[in-house]
Amino acid sequence: MGHVKGQPMRYILGHKRFNRWPERTLAERFWPRVEKTDGCWLWKGATDPHGYGRIAVTEAGKKRSKLAHHVAWELTNGPIPEGALLMHQCDTPACVRPDPQHVRPGTQAENMRGCVQRGRHFSPFRPA
Repeated sequence: MGHVKGQPMRYILGHKRFNRWPERTLAERFWPRVEKTDGCWLWKGATDPHGYGRIAVTEAGKKRSKLAHHVAWELTNGPIPEGALLMHQCDTPACVRPDPQHVRPGTQAENMRGCVQRGRHFSPFRPA
């Protein structure tokens, strides 16, 4: 049969000559992982240790992990403005809703100011 015992199937000559599963677009992979509610749209895929959603993307031929709320913003509103970052207004890390009440572009200074005002900033110098 041409199969060498212990050799992974993907290395067999002629195996996988056609793609059984057509490549899906980023939007086709992204939106089924979002649970849309009246408030936040919650990411149901992989998350990082801080609770922010992550999804694998291919950019310039390289695969990498990207924040889910960034992908939602780019799919809905286009690129994130140059020099800006996306700030969560709703204080829910898993939220990917690209509306200004939930996620909006801003500066690092604005993000840190809002973080401190809402009590979400950790400082080892601040008394508990």
